[in-house]
Amino acid sequence: MGTLAPAIHDFYKLDAEWSGTYLTNDGQTVKAEDACSLAAALERSLGAIPNVNHKIDWTSRFWLEDDLPEWLSPEERAIIEEELEDGLLDILGIHPFEFFAGAEKHQIFEVIRFCRLGSFEIL
Repeated sequence: MGTLAPAIHDFYKLDAEWSGTYLTNDGQTVKAEDACSLAAALERSLGAIPNVNHKIDWTSRFWLEDDLPEWLSPEERAIIEEELEDGLLDILGIHPFEFFAGAEKHQIFEVIRFCRLGSFEIL
């Protein structure tokens, strides 16, 4: 559904309306409905995340362009693809599924619990 603009968003300074993006940390608000949808999506992903942490060959399972939602703008698509390919793997050093496998899987449950509480701000 998109985020609500940050309380201090200066539309005149930016000469633009708020885009509803989730990809920045400008203080925008994630609506309760979206938070609930995020929790549901994370719950569906739990079966794909291994319960034990061991080295996995992710090259055949890496994110493909067709896996991204069709409602993303071309700019958002480019940001996500670049971060997945260059940023996230470089930062973590491993694929996110492997990072959250085993003992770290509880972090996903914590995010699900947090999202079930309702709307929140991205800071």
